[in-house]
Amino acid sequence: MAAKSDSQQALTSLFARRPVADLSVLKEALGTMSRTTVFRALSAAGYYTSYSHAGGYYTLQHIPDFNDDGIWSCGEVLFSRLRTLRATVIPMVAEAPAGQTHSELERRLHLRVYDTLRGLVAEGKIGRVELERLYLFVNPNRDVADGQLAERRRLLPMEDVALRLPAPTVIIEVLLAVVRHQGEDQARIGARLRRGGITQEQVDQVFSHYDLGKKKDRTWKPLPP
Repeated sequence: MAAKSDSQQALTSLFARRPVADLSVLKEALGTMSRTTVFRALSAAGYYTSYSHAGGYYTLQHIPDFNDDGIWSCGEVLFSRLRTLRATVIPMVAEAPAGQTHSELERRLHLRVYDTLRGLVAEGKIGRVELERLYLFVNPNRDVADGQLAERRRLLPMEDVALRLPAPTVIIEVLLAVVRHQGEDQARIGARLRRGGITQEQVDQVFSHYDLGKKKDRTWKPLPP
């Protein structure tokens, strides 16, 4: 019991000085090289793992002050009340009155979510539809998704900025990347161009407008079970 008490006291002292810590800092604070010992102490105290930085940071459960989206940031380190990025994205999309676009989700979550969205769509956890050169992520239930689409269509006149094609210089960069890297899908093209400040949504808009890659059905389709 004494050792457990010492571990809890060490954690309390550490997180009183800093709100988040990575594994190396935790090992040093607890005087151990064992991951098992660290996570045993964290579990006893109650903790969150970051959904950014590959889950490499930790905080105690009483520390985060989550915003309305259930997100808390400490510098560039991000935590969710629902703990994982996947678990956080699903209700953000499913419960949004007008669905969510990739860029909207990135603004709310403060990091890249394209791969997460693609995985959730493939698993049928969320749906995706193309609307006015815009990919919209929706509830996987068709009736709910239809309502989200109707609301998004109502909002479209007020979202013209979101629907415009990127600047000509961006379009040229995307088209050049497509020529240089033939056979790569838009996710890979987006990853290449991201370093130059071009977003995945801009890449998606160019692919959609010029019908690059596979043709996509513009109607809502139920996802496979």
